[in-house]
Amino acid sequence: EEYDDPDYPLTLDLVFYTTSQSSQQIERYISDVEPPWMREADNTLREVYSEIYGREELAALDYELDDPESLKQLDRLIYNTLPGLNDDSFADPEAYWDEALTIIEAILKRDTVEYDRLLSMFDAELQSRFQNDENYRGYTLRVFLLLTFLNRMGVLQNEGVSSVQSYEEIMADWGKNAPEDLDQFFEEFPDAFDNPAKRAVFVEGVLAQHLMDVQSQVRSGDPPLRKQLSGLQLTVERAREFLPRLFQDIDAYDRKSDFPVQYRALREAAATYFTEADADGWSISDEEVRYYFTLGMSLNRIFKSDSEETDSESPIPDSVQ
Repeated sequence: EEYDDPDYPLTLDLVFYTTSQSSQQIERYISDVEPPWMREADNTLREVYSEIYGREELAALDYELDDPESLKQLDRLIYNTLPGLNDDSFADPEAYWDEALTIIEAILKRDTVEYDRLLSMFDAELQSRFQNDENYRGYTLRVFLLLTFLNRMGVLQNEGVSSVQSYEEIMADWGKNAPEDLDQFFEEFPDAFDNPAKRAVFVEGVLAQHLMDVQSQVRSGDPPLRKQLSGLQLTVERAREFLPRLFQDIDAYDRKSDFPVQYRALREAAATYFTEADADGWSISDEEVRYYFTLGMSLNRIFKSDSEETDSESPIPDSVQ
């Protein structure tokens, strides 16, 4: 329930406990939580959820969740994003719940949450899901939602190397070459895409999923491009080597198909960002490479124009499959 702010200082003490048969055990006690901060967290999470999941029915990608809107609740978001609830990431279930409550406590107390540590946990989960083709796109959206929320609340501690140029400087240099939808997306999430390397790998992931969508329509089984990704064992160097091969595969399908498979604007964007990332020194970790590449795959449908929508009835010869 919501209440008007009182005329006197008020803080809340929160108790998290588990019930077993007739006994209860306190798992975490969090004192002096400020109601306005809780309200701000709730409103921010709802706003970020709307910004991400309100696009192109993206919630449908996450087929593991019966109710994707439950992610608007902080505890449900953390429980469903932190690896370990349904797998063996945490050998001890108590360790999983302790980690989840530690993150919740840090948010409620305005403490910091370490970006590198979170990304390390998510990285292993992303690779496992990709290798087993288990809802990796839906899971990546949850990670994006959580990291964006933490960033907006100012509690995400990222000690990584910053880009030499700011986002605004890079966009000014790029000028009018940016696809409008891509430019608008990066403007909405500037903290997440604060250097050209992140944008480069993200757009590469968008293009990769575009091509895999085409391949899935013209042949049974896994898209051939999945094999080239080697179980998502991507590094900075492999991402740089993969881009020209990806362009070649797109060209091969485009030459033989009855519908456009060019993605010209996105390819120009990718080439521009890769060039800028080379000049910037690739200020990105290998874990971030895998995350941003998978995020691009997860969000690819919002960057696909009507003229480039594939037609499942249009055959593509075996020579390019």
